[in-house]
Amino acid sequence: MLFFVLVFCGLVVLIMRNDYFSSDVIVMMLSYFSVALAIMFNNLWLKDFNINAYILGDILAVENFDVVLLGILALTVVAYSFFALKKILLINVNEDFAKIAGIKTEIWNFSFLIILASVIAFSIKVTGVLS
Repeated sequence: MLFFVLVFCGLVVLIMRNDYFSSDVIVMMLSYFSVALAIMFNNLWLKDFNINAYILGDILAVENFDVVLLGILALTVVAYSFFALKKILLINVNEDFAKIAGIKTEIWNFSFLIILASVIAFSIKVTGVLS
C-alpha cells in the first residue's frame, strides 16, 4: 500500500507543476481514479471482496496489526507536526516567501502529501471511502 501512496503523491506533485488545473481538481481526479482502480483490482484478485465494507468501512475487520500501524502513524503525524509546523504554515501562506527564507518547498510539500495520503490509505479499512 505504501508503494501506491508514493505513486499517488508523485503523480500529484508532477501534475500540480503545470498551472492548467487547480490543485484541488487534480487531487480529486486522481483520488477518484485511484479508488476506482483499487475496487477493480480487488474485485479481480480477491474472491471474498466485500464492496460494502470497502465503501462504508468495517470496524469488525480491523486486526491488532492495523491498530498498531495506525498508532505508529498517529505518532509519526504528531512528530511531523511538531517539527514541520512553521515550515508547512509558511509554505501555505506564501510559497514565494518560504523559498526566499530558504525552505525547500517541493520537498516539504511532497513529505506532507506522503503523510496525508498514508493516513487516508491506512484508515480506509476502518472508516471506509465515503466517510
